[in-house]
Amino acid sequence: MKPYDKKVINKKITQALIGVTTLGTILAMPISIGMQDNSMSIIRDNKAFAADNIKVGDTVEVNKLMVGDIFNISGIDWVVVAKNHEGYPDGSVTVMSKDILEKRPFDTKSLPSSHWGKSSLRAYLNGEFYNKLSEDLKTNILETHLINTNFNGKEDYYTDDKIFIPSLEEIGLKVCNSKPVGSSFNAFHDNASRIAKFGDKDYEWTYWTRVPTTLTLQALPAGTDVDVFYVYSNGTSNYRDINFNRIGDGVRPTLNLKPSTPVIYIDKHEHIKLDDKESPTIEVTGNTTSWTNKDVMLNASAKDNNKVKSITLPDGKTVSSDKANFIVSKNGAYKFIAEDEAGNKTTKEIVVDKIDKELPILNLTTSATNFTNANVDINIDAKDTLSGIKDIKVNGTVITGNKYTVSNNGTYIVEVTDNAGNKISKQITISNIDKELPTIAVSGNPTEWTNGNATLTCTATDNVGVKSITMPNGKVINSNKADFIVSKNGTYKFMVEDKAGNRATKEIVVDKLDNESPITNVSVKGNKLIIDAYDSLSGIKEILYQMDDGEIVKYTGEIAQNAKNHISIDLASENYKVRVTVIDNVGNNHTDYYEFRQEPRLKVTGNPVDWTNKDIILNVTAKGSFKSIILPDGKVVNSDKIAFTVSENGTYKFILEDELTNKETKEVVVNKIDKELPVININVKGNKMTIDANDSLSGIKEVFYKVDDGEFVKYDGEVTLPSGNHTINVNAIDNAGNLNNDIYIKEEVTIEDKDKEAPTLEVTGNPVDWTNKDIILNVTAKDNKKVKSITLPNGKVVNGDTTTFTVKNNGTYKFMVEDEAGNKTTKEVSVNRIDKELPTANINVKDDKMTIAASDKLSGIKEIFYKIDNGEFVRYTGEVTLSPGVHKIKVKAIDNAGNMNDQNSTSSEVNVNVEDKSKKDLEDATKAVEKAETTKNEDDIDRAKEKVAKLPDGKDKDDLNNRLDDLEKQIKAEKDAYIKAYNAVKKAKTTLDKEDYEYAKKAVYDLNTTIYKNEKAQLQRVLDALKPYIDRKENQSKQEERNQIRNIESLIRKAIATKDPKTIEEAQAAIDKLESSDIKIELQKRLDTTNKVSQIDLAIQARDAVEKLDAYLNYSNIINNLNEFKDLYKEAEKSTNRLDNSSQYKSRMDKAKGYIEVMEALTKYKENAERNSILASEKEMTELISKANQLSFTTRNKQNIIKEILQFQEQLKELRETTTVPEA
Repeated sequence: MKPYDKKVINKKITQALIGVTTLGTILAMPISIGMQDNSMSIIRDNKAFAADNIKVGDTVEVNKLMVGDIFNISGIDWVVVAKNHEGYPDGSVTVMSKDILEKRPFDTKSLPSSHWGKSSLRAYLNGEFYNKLSEDLKTNILETHLINTNFNGKEDYYTDDKIFIPSLEEIGLKVCNSKPVGSSFNAFHDNASRIAKFGDKDYEWTYWTRVPTTLTLQALPAGTDVDVFYVYSNGTSNYRDINFNRIGDGVRPTLNLKPSTPVIYIDKHEHIKLDDKESPTIEVTGNTTSWTNKDVMLNASAKDNNKVKSITLPDGKTVSSDKANFIVSKNGAYKFIAEDEAGNKTTKEIVVDKIDKELPILNLTTSATNFTNANVDINIDAKDTLSGIKDIKVNGTVITGNKYTVSNNGTYIVEVTDNAGNKISKQITISNIDKELPTIAVSGNPTEWTNGNATLTCTATDNVGVKSITMPNGKVINSNKADFIVSKNGTYKFMVEDKAGNRATKEIVVDKLDNESPITNVSVKGNKLIIDAYDSLSGIKEILYQMDDGEIVKYTGEIAQNAKNHISIDLASENYKVRVTVIDNVGNNHTDYYEFRQEPRLKVTGNPVDWTNKDIILNVTAKGSFKSIILPDGKVVNSDKIAFTVSENGTYKFILEDELTNKETKEVVVNKIDKELPVININVKGNKMTIDANDSLSGIKEVFYKVDDGEFVKYDGEVTLPSGNHTINVNAIDNAGNLNNDIYIKEEVTIEDKDKEAPTLEVTGNPVDWTNKDIILNVTAKDNKKVKSITLPNGKVVNGDTTTFTVKNNGTYKFMVEDEAGNKTTKEVSVNRIDKELPTANINVKDDKMTIAASDKLSGIKEIFYKIDNGEFVRYTGEVTLSPGVHKIKVKAIDNAGNMNDQNSTSSEVNVNVEDKSKKDLEDATKAVEKAETTKNEDDIDRAKEKVAKLPDGKDKDDLNNRLDDLEKQIKAEKDAYIKAYNAVKKAKTTLDKEDYEYAKKAVYDLNTTIYKNEKAQLQRVLDALKPYIDRKENQSKQEERNQIRNIESLIRKAIATKDPKTIEEAQAAIDKLESSDIKIELQKRLDTTNKVSQIDLAIQARDAVEKLDAYLNYSNIINNLNEFKDLYKEAEKSTNRLDNSSQYKSRMDKAKGYIEVMEALTKYKENAERNSILASEKEMTELISKANQLSFTTRNKQNIIKEILQFQEQLKELRETTTVPEA
C-alpha cells in the first residue's frame, strides 16, 4: 500500500477529527469530516459517519453496530444487546458474551449469599476475569452504576461494576417471586433469544442472573439467604438451591463500552434483535433562509434507536441510508419519509420558499426626450415579484431610489440585482442634454449718419439648432435669422433660444439715425431778427431765410455743431413776413413762417354754463389795433368793450376787422336759457296717487303736493291717500327756476275705506357669525293703513310698528303683527349662533413631543395657544418638540364664539419632565455598537446601524459609524482569512503537496480570529493528521531524487570509462530533468569535463542563451507566453551554470528570474482562486504589487504585469463579496 493512499489518509483524518488516535486519546470536541471525491466538509455532530455496508471482518466503532450484531474483541465474541440504555452511562453500548464463557458458583463462601454486591462471582468478574482482557477492551469499558435488590425485595442497593451479569428484567423475563431489577433491553423478545451455548460445546446451558428469589423452598443454614435466579437452557427462568450454587452455573459477562470502541464485526445474531416500536427521527438541513438564485441542497439525516432502513425523497426515490441529499430547483413543499428496519416511519415536510431564478423586470425612461439644458432623470422602473430588489447600480455605483439624475450626455448602464443575486442590466444613451449657449451675430448697424431706417439682421447658430429669436419689440421669430427695422437711436436687445432652452442675448447700440428736423425758434428784438437753431443728432448743415417775397439768403456765418446757434440779423422795418429754413447734415429741414406785426385779439365772455330763465349779457372785448366789431344783429361798433343782450338760445357771431381788412370771427353758442313752465299730470288709482311732471328744456328739479289744507310736501314716489274726498294741489319747479307761474293744479278724489291687506313684518339682528353674548332682534312692521300692535315670542304685546326682543339662547322665536283692520302676519326666526359653553383642551406629552387636543360642541375651535414656562403664548399649529428639562405648560383654546377654556382646570396646565432624548439615543446607540463589537453578530450590527442612523449628524454619530465600519472590516477580514485557510487545507488534503501543505499551514497560522476560533482548531487537527503523509511523500520524493543523482553519477562514471556518446547524451538528459541546485551544477560540470567541452564553447553558448532571453523579455509579450519565457530562462540558466565564472550574467539572469517569480505568483493566485476558491489576501496582493514595481524596467512587460495584477486585485474584491463561509 502506498504511504499516501487516499483511503488510508481519509481514515486517519477521520480518526483525528472524531477524537480517536491510535493511543485512544479523546479530543474535547467531537466533530466529523466528510471525504468523498476529495471534498471535505467539517460537521459539528456527535456522529462521525454512518455504518452502512459493514462487511464481516471490518473494524468499526461499536456504536455503528446494531442490537443483535456480533463482534469480537479480546478474543471473545460479544453481542450488542442495548444502546444508550436507561440508567447506564450516556452513549454507552451494552454487550453480553455471545456464549456462556465458563461455569462458576454464584458465591463460594462457607455461608453463601444471593447478594450480588457481596458475591464471589462479582469479585471474580471485576478482578481476575477483567485483568485477563486485552488492553484495547479494558480502556474502553465504562463503569456502570448498577441497581440491585436483596433477598427480601425491600432493600435496593447499587454497585459500581465494570463487568456484571444481567437481571431477569433486562433479558425480558418476569417472575412473581422476585422484585423487578432494572428495565428490559428490548432485545430478548422470546425464549430462543435467551438460549446460549456453553463455550465451543454444541449444547445449550444455563447461566446466572443477579436477581435473588424472595421465596424460600427449604430450610437454609444460619447466615444464608435465598436462592438466585438463572436462565434455563430452553430460555426460561428458574432458581438454584445453595448446594448447586457451590457446584456452579454458566456465566455470560455483560459490560458497557464506549461508543468509539473499535471492534471486528462477525455476524448478526439469529434471535436477538431490538423490539422496535419507536419511529425514527428525521432532520432536514440546508433549507436556505436567505434568497438564492441557485438550487438548494436539502440534507436529510435520520436517526433511530435501532437502524434506519431508508429515506424516501420527495421525488419518490428511496435511498437505503440514514443520510440523503435532495437538490431543489424551485420553491415548494418537499416531503421526506424515514423508515427504520422495523417499518416505523416518520414524515417531515420542508417548505422551500427562497429560490428566485427569475430576472428582475427593468424598464428605463427619461424625464426629457427633447433637447434640454437641464439635467435629465433616468427613471428606473425595477420590479421583482419574488426576492425583491436588493440594489440598483448605474455605471457600477449603487444608487438609492428609482431615479438617477445625469448632467452629461453619455451611455449609462443600469444594473438591477435582486436579493437572490439575479442581475439584469440595460443600457440607455442620453444625447439630448445641451448646456452650450447659442451664438448671435447682428449686422446692419449704420456707421454713418442717415435719416432713413436701419435694418438690423440677427443671425443665430447653435450645435443642436436654433429654436427662436426674440426681437427687441418682444416679437418671437421661429427661425435662425430675422430682420428688425430700427427707426430711431437706442439700445436694442436680441435674445436667441436654442432647442434645449439655452438662451443668449446681445445688445446693439444704434446711434447714427437722424430723422428729426432741426429745432428752430424765430423772434424779433428791436430791429433784430433772432434765429435760434439746434440739431442734437447729425448737426446743422445750413440756415436759409427770406424776407417777404424777396431773395432766399444763406447764412454764411459759423454754424456750431451739437450746440445751439443764436443768430442775429438786422431788419429794415418792424413788419415782415419771414420764412426761415434750417437743414441738418442728413437733409432733414424745418421751415417756419413768421409775420412780425401787431395782431388783433377778440374775446367774448358771459355765456352761462347753468340754466337760467332770464336774458343773458355777452361781454365783448377787443385788444390791439382794430377797425370795427360787427355784432350778431348786424350792428357795427368801434368800441373795444360791448355788452350784448341775448334773450333766447342760439348761435351768435362776432366779427373783428383791422385796418388791413383782416377779419377775426368768434361764434358763441347759447343753450342754457329756459323760460317755459313745467307740465304736471295727477293720477289717482284707488288710494294710490302718482304725479308726472315734465320739462322739455332744463328738466324737472322738484315736485311738491298738498292734500286738502295740509302743508306742501316734496313728492318722491307713489302716495297712499286716506279715505274720503280730497283736494290735491301740485306745483313743479324746473332747473331754470320756472315754477308753474303760481298756478296750482287742483283735483278732487274720493277714496273708499276698505282694508284687506295684511301687514308685513321684518326681524333683523339675527347674527350669521357665532357670538357668546345675548342678541337683540329688531322688529319692524308695516301696513298699508296702520299697524296696531306686535306680539313678541314671550307673549308680550307692544303697540306700535317697531320694537326689540332680547334672545339669550338658541331656538325658534315667533313674532306676530296686527293692523287696525285686524289683519295679522306671523314670522318665525331661528337663532342658532349663540355659544356660551367653554371649549375643553388637553395637553399630551410623549417623550419630547407635545400635542394639544381641543374640542368645542357648538361653534368649534378657532385657535389654540400655548406657552412654556414664562414664555409668551404661541399659536399652536402642530406637534411641538420640547427641550429637555422640567417645564410648566399652559394652553388656551378659543372657540369661534370667543369663549376660552377654563384656565384653572387641570387639563389646561401641566408640569412635565422631558428626558434628554438625544442623550438617551446616543447612549443606546453606543451600547448597541459595544454589543456588536463584542458579539460580532450580524443582527447586532444591523440593530446598531439602525440606532446610529437615527442620531443627528455630528462627531458622535461619525465616531460610531467609524467604529461600525472598522468592525465590519474586521469581520470581513476574518471571514476572508477563514475561507482562504479552509480552502487551502482542502487543497493540501487533495494534492498532498508539500508546498500546498506549507501554504495551508501558514494560512491557518495567520488566521487571527475570535469568530472562527473553533474552526481554526479543527483545521489545525486536519493538518496534524496530514503531516505524516506529507512528510512520507516528501521523503519518497527526496529518495527518488537521490536515486536519480546516483543514476547520473553512474552514467558519468560509465561515460568517463567508455567515452560513449550515447551514454553522455543519456547522462545529460538525466541532469536536465533535475531541479536547479548546486548538485545539478556540479554534476553538469563533471559531465562537461568528461565530454571535454571547452569553456570557450560554453561561454558562447551562455552569451547566446542570455541575449536570446534578454531580447524575449524586452520585446515579447511574456504575459501570454510565460512557459516559452521560462524555457528560455532554463536554457540560459543551464548555459551560465556550466561556466567557471558566470558573474557577468548574474544581474541579467536575476532580472529575468524576478519577472518569472512575479508571474508565477500571479498565476498561482489565479489558479487558487479559480480551482480551489483560495483568494489571495490583501497583504499578499500588496506584496506582489510591490515586488512588481521593483522589477527592472523593460519596454512594456513591467507595465502590463502591474496592470494585470491590478485587474486581478479588483476581481478578488468582487469574489470576496460573493464568497460564502463554508459550513463548519
